[in-house]
Amino acid sequence: MLFFHRKGIKPIKSVIQVDTIDADLRKRSVECFYVLATNLGPYNLMVDFCLGYFKGRLDDFHGDETLGDIQRTILHGEWYEVYDVLEFTVQKIDSVHATDFVENCNAALEKEISGYRFIGNKITKSHPKSKSAKSNWH
Repeated sequence: MLFFHRKGIKPIKSVIQVDTIDADLRKRSVECFYVLATNLGPYNLMVDFCLGYFKGRLDDFHGDETLGDIQRTILHGEWYEVYDVLEFTVQKIDSVHATDFVENCNAALEKEISGYRFIGNKITKSHPKSKSAKSNWH
């Protein structure tokens, strides 16, 4: 527990995020995406996002702009769009990277008290008593 939590300056998170995503979870989701993009090499993934997710045209493709669009969607989009981006990502990458990405995402979702987890390559609402959601629900 950090100092500001012990002193009661900032409350400890205890509300499960179901139909909302706070700034901390959004930031962690961007981190998960960037770790993957760094390990994978982002070009092919950016093309997939440009054509498949954002419905752009290949002749209009600019990798840096697409990466910026992904970041903006995660940081400022609707709560469900964040999960759409994460789910779209895991469906477009190889199984080795997908396993690592899902583990990183699930750790972030648990830490930030999200009501969702990856089960396989789909984001699913988790339940406090679910064995698939290894979380300490308060």
